[in-house]
Amino acid sequence: MALFKQVPADWLIRDGIRTDNRKYDELRPVSMEMGLLTKADGSALINMGKNKILVAVYGPREVHPRHLARQDAAVLRVLYRMATFA
Repeated sequence: MALFKQVPADWLIRDGIRTDNRKYDELRPVSMEMGLLTKADGSALINMGKNKILVAVYGPREVHPRHLARQDAAVLRVLYRMATFA
């Protein structure tokens, strides 16, 4: 049994227009707002269509454990969380 059912292409695009009235080469509307979180060193809220992305940056900070520190490179730690209702 297949997990995903194949959707015919004409259900998504008819006469060059998508179901949400965008042309095939148009992006969803994008907007950004910066500086939302006061305790972060940098933050932004990115809206793209119905998607919302909240980004926070903390640092720079000293690397722990110290043996990972380098003069010619940086360590980037990323934490990704998806909303539980998504």
